[in-house]
Amino acid sequence: MQTKDFITTSKSLTSGQAESWTSFLTKKLASNMEKEVFDYLIFDKLDDRSWWHRESFKDAIKQLQAEGLPTTLEFIQKITKDENSLRDFVNEEQRKRLSGGFVPIGERELVHQAFADMYDRLKKKIDDLRNALNGSLVVKADGDTVEIDEDAMEAKLRKAATIEIDATKGEAYYAKFMAVVTAWQSLCEYEKKNHLPQLIKRFEFNDLVPFGLPLDRDGTISESTFAYALRNWLKPKKK
Repeated sequence: MQTKDFITTSKSLTSGQAESWTSFLTKKLASNMEKEVFDYLIFDKLDDRSWWHRESFKDAIKQLQAEGLPTTLEFIQKITKDENSLRDFVNEEQRKRLSGGFVPIGERELVHQAFADMYDRLKKKIDDLRNALNGSLVVKADGDTVEIDEDAMEAKLRKAATIEIDATKGEAYYAKFMAVVTAWQSLCEYEKKNHLPQLIKRFEFNDLVPFGLPLDRDGTISESTFAYALRNWLKPKKK
């Protein structure tokens, strides 16, 4: 049953009937509210941040290639596993270089300095890459290198921007809210048909829930619009 039908029907109801009708409307409206709401504001913020993640990826791959190191998915995962992974890799490669028999001390110092310099050039870029991968960045294998997985990245952003709400509470709240809206609309129609003054010209909504525009435009507030506007108040209580 649509809200429009309720406006027409409610004009002939007694107060007791109206209460029963409101209860019926509650059941009708309390059937479709989704338990998850996609928050466009969160998504836009995360998407803006993803630009930095993409740049971190490009910088890290470029530096690895400049050092003559591989850029395979396996290697990227190895050196970004945790904050010590890159250092462990560099130390292991230095150990291998110096474990082939006698190495004069002068050469040992040169080798040590070369690996230390390489570590310094890579550290910040790999740290940034690791942080990006822990954020929104998703990469995939592309031959002997990697590329950004745009589809998986968007899916990750959308999941992070989707919040859970208490749909049961939201449905009950929406039904009570719409009962007020439809009653006001019924009153306005009655006043108009009977050439009476319009006593309540408009609703004053909370500034944080801009319902005025959709109500003026559509003549109602949809369940999805209501859920989105109240999403931060309808989050389930933490146990």
